[in-house]
Amino acid sequence: MARQVAIDCDFFQHLIKIERHSDVKGLITNFFSALEVEPAAHPFVYDHEMELMLNQVGRELFQDGVIRREDPGNIWGGSQGQKDYYANMVRQLYKDFSGEEYPCDVFTQWQSGRSLGEVHTAVMCAFLEWGYFFSDDWEAGHKLSGLLQNRMAFPIEILNRDACCDSLRGKKLEERCGLTGNDLKKLSRKT
Repeated sequence: MARQVAIDCDFFQHLIKIERHSDVKGLITNFFSALEVEPAAHPFVYDHEMELMLNQVGRELFQDGVIRREDPGNIWGGSQGQKDYYANMVRQLYKDFSGEEYPCDVFTQWQSGRSLGEVHTAVMCAFLEWGYFFSDDWEAGHKLSGLLQNRMAFPIEILNRDACCDSLRGKKLEERCGLTGNDLKKLSRKT
């Protein structure tokens, strides 16, 4: 059974901008299949960042359900108490991470370039009990993972594209959905 994973904006953007491949959508689909994951974007990250950068490949990945936008109600389960707890965790984690107060309303406002997406995504992982977060910002992800484990005692493993590709290199070709060594080079950060 595929594991649920969160995917951040940078990881996603690097994938959809792969060049010199005849079927980028198929390549990305096989990548997630070989990793046995079902990636989802935090709804606020999707709405405020990802949707703005979608190219044809990105649109098709979401339309076909290869990657999905998580429903906000699933994160806090429709409970006002859980929603309030979520907001408090976002504010606390952001302050621990950046040393600053959260810069705007947690649910209705957004500021790009302030690591809001990483914080929201890490808290979503804890609330939904997802142990994996795909992020190409390893330093931020690693720091957030440690902070979240201290705050909520929930471990989250941060994986960048290199780590994902390295995990597939040791598998047989059929176990990695036909992805060749060349495909893995295109998918990794080493390209």
